Amino acid sequence: MLMKKLTTISCLLLVLSSLTACGQAHANVTTTRKTLHLMQDSELTSLDTSNTATLTQWNVLQQSMEGLYRMNAQNKVVGAMATKVVKPTNHGKTYTFHLRRNAKWSNGHTVTAKDFVTAWQRSVSATSTSGYSYIYEGIKNAAQISAGHKSVKSLGVTAVNKHTLKVTLSHAMPYLSKMLTMPAFFPQDHQVVSKYGKDYGTTSTKMAYNGPFAVKGWNGTNDSWNLLKNTYYYDKSDIKLNKITMQVVQRLHNCP
Repeated sequence: MLMKKLTTISCLLLVLSSLTACGQAHANVTTTRKTLHLMQDSELTSLDTSNTATLTQWNVLQQSMEGLYRMNAQNKVVGAMATKVVKPTNHGKTYTFHLRRNAKWSNGHTVTAKDFVTAWQRSVSATSTSGYSYIYEGIKNAAQISAGHKSVKSLGVTAVNKHTLKVTLSHAMPYLSKMLTMPAFFPQDHQVVSKYGKDYGTTSTKMAYNGPFAVKGWNGTNDSWNLLKNTYYYDKSDIKLNKITMQVVQRLHNCP
């Protein structure tokens, strides 16, 4: 069953790649102002990965958030919030990640191991409505938690300390490293989640961003918004764009 679900994920990523390629014809870069204009073909309904999962949402979060790992220009997994790609221990069932000490959220908060624990527990919860709780299967107790049989606190993810995250699996998952680059595994600023509760991610201001850009101007219903360079991003000197604009354009047919 898990392999069928992973095949679905692969298909989704292929569709995302196709949409990106299709949308390139509609992208416009203003080089003098370092601004990239992009089209999205469906509305943005939420920025909370624990309650919604759509292509538009993932397009936005791939630019404004980062997980433990990311894919580099050579399509290789490299460290992002984690300082490096780690090798598992305990016969492939235990991963210990050391987080960058200079990683910050767009509000100035430090990115901590608790931010990952908060996000993953919310996403695997039986009350999560993202439809992606199954992607956590393989992490200790994830399936039982999603089914409502165990507490989210029993999930195999632990904040050892502020900058150390331990993940325990029920069985070895050689493909885990690539999965960790997906928005479903991105962290959530636990202080912002606590502040806004059920309203977390319902507008661009009720979020915090730890990636290259921060979302601005999305009120929860409008069809256009901006992503501005995140001054707190640990690698901001390597980001050449200052701004990305996104506009929803509903298309009635496939692009040529």
